[in-house]
Amino acid sequence: MTDLIKKWCDNNNALSRTLEMFWNCFEIYSNEDYEEYITVFPDGKKMLLQNLIRFYMRLTCQIFHKNV
Repeated sequence: MTDLIKKWCDNNNALSRTLEMFWNCFEIYSNEDYEEYITVFPDGKKMLLQNLIRFYMRLTCQIFHKNV
């Protein structure tokens, strides 16, 4: 299973794509431009972005460690 995940990550450029999503979320969060981020929870945009940033950071670490 590890080989399959590693192969998928390599074939789909998963690390690069995950980092791109992380930086997109981080940029919106750091600029406090929450209106750009569409969500069904208008009052929770800041919290949602914080959670997305945490998620993408963890995902990036996991993908990076699988590719090492």
